[in-house]
Amino acid sequence: MQITVLGRWAPYPRAGGACSGYLLQEGSTFIMLEAGNGTFSNLCRHIDCRRLDALVLSHLHPDHYVDLYCLQHAMDWAIKQRERPGPLQVFMPSEPAEVFNAFREKPGLKITPYNALPLEQEHGVKLHRAEVNEVSLCFLPVPHSKPGYAVSAAAGGRRLVFSGDCAPNDNLIALAGGADLFLIEGSGLDQDAGYLSGVHHTARQAGETARRAEVKRLILTHFWPEHSVQELIRQAGEGFGRAVEPAVENESYSI
Repeated sequence: MQITVLGRWAPYPRAGGACSGYLLQEGSTFIMLEAGNGTFSNLCRHIDCRRLDALVLSHLHPDHYVDLYCLQHAMDWAIKQRERPGPLQVFMPSEPAEVFNAFREKPGLKITPYNALPLEQEHGVKLHRAEVNEVSLCFLPVPHSKPGYAVSAAAGGRRLVFSGDCAPNDNLIALAGGADLFLIEGSGLDQDAGYLSGVHHTARQAGETARRAEVKRLILTHFWPEHSVQELIRQAGEGFGRAVEPAVENESYSI
């Protein structure tokens, strides 16, 4: 498996950047995680968007889903031109209802809410599960200001865990336990801890979560554009106790 960063900023990008988005590849299978502002354009740098197999949205804040509008139009056109056999599979929360309902009947998309997926016990927690070709996906509810999910993607004996946006929590640590690569949000510095409490990880908290989960490799993402990325990485590294890598747009990472 490999993952390519399509965007790393939140809640708005720096000049020339994009908000949350990642492309997971396993063989000929392509799964997009998040579709924030600007990510569709970056997606098209790396693959023909008509080859996309699925999209996973952790939650429905605009900096994570707004380019679904672009994907919807592209998929609809590709189907009409017989350049794609069917709609794009989209996994997403069913709340807020007004956002979910805006996409539910759109041509070019096949929407599956997480609460419609089977519920299983794995990694010591209850998870919703889905399969996309050879990739096994698990979705874990996590605490955020809107209903949100962390994601585990496994194939070929390797596993990626993506935190989505969430406050520190024991279930995420259980899900991430021993992951080959942990992609986690670090939305602020130590000074932001009070403001982010109950909603997001600070960079240091992200490192601490990864240390407790004993992950093999840690990549920090979801950067506040007014902060120094270097300082965010430094504080995450102090929490992790080992080297932390920053997500870099249009860079790919092997899992």
